[in-house]
Amino acid sequence: MTAVKRKYASEEIYPLSMEWIINKDNLNVTSPFMQIPNLPEITYSLSLNPNAGKKEDQAILCFHLKSDKNADIIVNAVISCKSAVFEHEWIYTFKKGETNTYNARICFSDELLDSDSEFFINNQMIIELKGTLKVEIVTEVESKITKYESLGFILWKSEGDKNVVIAVGENELKAHKLVLKRRNLHSSAAPNNAGVDKIQIHHCPFETVKEGIMFCYDIQLSETLSADSASKLLIFSNNYEIKDLKKNMEEFCIENLSVSNAVGFANASISANSENLKQKCFDFLLKCMKDGTAVKNIQKINLEMKETLFFKSFYAKCEA
Repeated sequence: MTAVKRKYASEEIYPLSMEWIINKDNLNVTSPFMQIPNLPEITYSLSLNPNAGKKEDQAILCFHLKSDKNADIIVNAVISCKSAVFEHEWIYTFKKGETNTYNARICFSDELLDSDSEFFINNQMIIELKGTLKVEIVTEVESKITKYESLGFILWKSEGDKNVVIAVGENELKAHKLVLKRRNLHSSAAPNNAGVDKIQIHHCPFETVKEGIMFCYDIQLSETLSADSASKLLIFSNNYEIKDLKKNMEEFCIENLSVSNAVGFANASISANSENLKQKCFDFLLKCMKDGTAVKNIQKINLEMKETLFFKSFYAKCEA
């Protein structure tokens, strides 16, 4: 495979998760700043102000963000106190260069300590923060075919020589039978000399199919690849037995594994029968569980893997 190594097109979305215990005898308090895995330039914390406002009669929680990134940050989160049935859902854009604080009103100051409000149970209030953080970086990525005049590029541009149609819904693209066969495209999908001239692809986006077919020509559509696109290409390559594409996508996913894509890659590895990637994702997620690290879309993890992770997290580890 002569194609240039792909860069990872990060979605720049990271999960936030925090449980903060506040003691009743220390109300003017700030939590430690929390680190975000794979994003060392940004940290966040919470603080409680029990006497805010002009009349100092409002209790508020403040979300603080520290960022060294030259970008806007969008936080979509929920702050809650379950004992008091309090929940505040919010979305806020922290502009680069501005004060990065968001205030959420809890209640009147006297209600905070009122036993009937049940904010404090056994002299402790438990605040939970859950949500996502998105880094707004605008970068232009040119969508193009490889510029150099390789044999694959020349063949791809030779429309008159193509002798097979690949149909994906209402969309179609053409290719060469010989190129597809040389890439070991599975015989049930690839044309043969008996005159089959059309391949129907189902349950797969057209862009994924196009990317996969162009891979057979040693051509890539762009210099970057997103986690979602890589997952779809992995499944496509497994379904049609394009072995070198599958190996390429497995390596790409493993190299770029993070809290933002681990669930997506894990689910894709199961669909694509990729044992190596599946094990890498499992080990990564297990470590996140034991470390208490938030993982994006963890609720969407494959049920069988979810159960295995749960039981494995209780195992003691020893090495000979």
